[in-house]
Amino acid sequence: MSIRLSGMISGLDTDALVQGLSSAYQVKVDKVTKKKKKAEWQMEAWSTLNSKIYSLYTGTLSKIKTYGNYKTKKASVSGGNNSSVSVKASNTAVDGTYKVKVNSTASSAFITGASLSSQKYTASYSASNATTFNEMYETGAADKSNTVGNTLNGKTLTFSGMQYNQVKNADGEGLYTLTQNGVNTAIKLYDADGNETGETQEATMAQINEYLNQMAKASPDFDRSQYSANEVLDAGTAVQLQYTFTDSSSVADINTELKNAGFTGLTVSMKDGALQFNNTAGYTMNADGSLKDSYGTYQVTGDDALQALGMKTDVSGKVDVAVSATQNDSDGKYVYNTSVTAEKSFRYQVADTSLSGKSTISEFLADTFDNNAQVDSENGKRYLEYNLVMGTGSSAKTTTLKIYEDQTMDQFCSAIKDASGGAVNASFDATNQRFFLTSSKTGAENNFTLESAGSNGSLEALQKLGLTENSLYTGNAVMSRKTATDAEIELNGAVLTSSTNDVKVSSLGLTITTEAADPGEELTVTVANDTDAVYDMIKEFIKEYNNLVADMSEQYYADATTYEPLTDEEEAEMTDSQIDKWEKKAKSALLRRDSQLNNVMTNMRSELAKSVTITGEDGKEKRYSLSSFGVCTGNWDEYGLLHINGDADDPEYAAKTNKLKEALGEDPDAVMNVFAQIGTNLYNRLGKMMGTSKLSSTQTIYNDKSMKSQISDYDDEISTLQEKLKTLQDKYYKQFSNMEVALSKLQSTASSLGFNSTTSGY
Repeated sequence: MSIRLSGMISGLDTDALVQGLSSAYQVKVDKVTKKKKKAEWQMEAWSTLNSKIYSLYTGTLSKIKTYGNYKTKKASVSGGNNSSVSVKASNTAVDGTYKVKVNSTASSAFITGASLSSQKYTASYSASNATTFNEMYETGAADKSNTVGNTLNGKTLTFSGMQYNQVKNADGEGLYTLTQNGVNTAIKLYDADGNETGETQEATMAQINEYLNQMAKASPDFDRSQYSANEVLDAGTAVQLQYTFTDSSSVADINTELKNAGFTGLTVSMKDGALQFNNTAGYTMNADGSLKDSYGTYQVTGDDALQALGMKTDVSGKVDVAVSATQNDSDGKYVYNTSVTAEKSFRYQVADTSLSGKSTISEFLADTFDNNAQVDSENGKRYLEYNLVMGTGSSAKTTTLKIYEDQTMDQFCSAIKDASGGAVNASFDATNQRFFLTSSKTGAENNFTLESAGSNGSLEALQKLGLTENSLYTGNAVMSRKTATDAEIELNGAVLTSSTNDVKVSSLGLTITTEAADPGEELTVTVANDTDAVYDMIKEFIKEYNNLVADMSEQYYADATTYEPLTDEEEAEMTDSQIDKWEKKAKSALLRRDSQLNNVMTNMRSELAKSVTITGEDGKEKRYSLSSFGVCTGNWDEYGLLHINGDADDPEYAAKTNKLKEALGEDPDAVMNVFAQIGTNLYNRLGKMMGTSKLSSTQTIYNDKSMKSQISDYDDEISTLQEKLKTLQDKYYKQFSNMEVALSKLQSTASSLGFNSTTSGY
């Protein structure tokens, strides 16, 4: 690459001179670039036009060529409240007049549960940290007045142990040691630039990470998993607390006292109602994942209190809260135990509580569970049973479902929906405190009920949930039930039924919708040819065809333009508005006098102007064209637009006789045969023109392959010209650079001989 120097010695504008000397070649590059851009615009214009042609081809043209679309039928309803019943006639519907009477409509099954707010109940929840021991009772206890607090009040627990805390540096950051495969190793320190500044045995986590990162950079085989960081702990302080239970004692109260006594590694909590002693003191591991050291083992004594809380003590009557590690037999990994859990769980009651979707049913049915629940052998959970019965009579299907003790109201509803395969929707309304169940489909076959499974507590559970007609537990509030029914109609005296409100009479091609019907009302249904639909179909095709012809004509007969695509340099000197106006004019004649476009328009007009021969009902052959039915072209300057005589939406032709509508009423088969044949001819012609060839892709009416190839050739030509331009400019820059060097040497020689601009002469 040539060294480009500005005219420091000569004072010449080198860049401007080079650009000027190579401008003739730049013109060649710009010329081909504009050709490429214009070709891209032409391809874009053709692509848009092709989409419109293809839309006509697959849309309205495809419709008018299909004989079945001319066989549309229309059903009209009269008599009584004729808007209450709707009738749809298929293309195969039998013409005639029918008497229809609706006896019943199809409905879904509904169950609206009794309001649960009418009964008084006591909710029961698992004990939490905030629950006082005087509120807790043992889960499953029959006598809930015998609380844990009654046993604990006045008794004591003694907590003791060594409390270790992490050592921190002057900035308050915790310090760690580093081990490699369980052996302590020195930690190298680095400054902000990555330079080693020393080493230490104790460092912050940021310093350790930087050390390991530097090791990884230095060796691609570095194994970070060999290293582990361990907290640096102080010498430890002996801590002790003797806690005496009172009326207000709770787990939260014990934690407050532990913290005040200096315990930072020991906490107490309630998990699922069971007491836990938790050890959060530090510990370290060996390289194999086993426990190396444990810092902080705590003891809890007070045998009577521990037993009342469900804690298992050793022979000396104490509980050790230590960190331990056991190896998992299945995968060999170590599991760390840092808590001790009581063997008992506790609950507490809240009177007169409203239920939500998240409420647990066993809290609401506490007595029913305690007195009747079975235990699942697989998961150890207590449950009650009930039956979901789908359908009616001998075809009814019964599924036995379980209400587990941890199942929420929302989950109870989901279980019903899942068991029914989505046929029953269920929800719990917390505002109204009741269940709402409905079948997702209408018809007697979709009826459902909830019934007792016959096991202990099954009926009582449904009664308490307000899902039986018995109001034993819900006072004046009762369940409301509506049975699913079929739709039943009489058609000319024949009784027909359907599980939906759409009663289908396939042999007559009718679908009678009864959803809004008045039972007992008699109506008259008349079925006949739907000539309006056929007329609208033809009119819609002509409208789309005209829009396409107008678009193609505008582009083909566009005025010539001298505007060409802009180069990047030309655009840089114009505003966005000026560029938009320029490009609009440059694009206005992209397809002007395009031979391919002319071929498409000519073929389309030619096919629609042809006559076809059909055989009439009298067996004689007759020739027809579109003009036979009042479909004609306008003036020459419309370039082949079609008009329907008598079309109310076409002002110039609206006053003329509408031959098309007359023909549809008098001889619909003739209209069908003529338009279907002409439509088929045009469809086939366009299909052939859109076939795959060496020049075009399938479903493409223009030569997209050749246009893409031409654009690719332009790219190659531009690349070649740009390379030559660069070579030429490099040559000029090198020549100017050599001139600057020569002038510099000349100036240096002159200075050494004493010649300069201030010399007055010899």
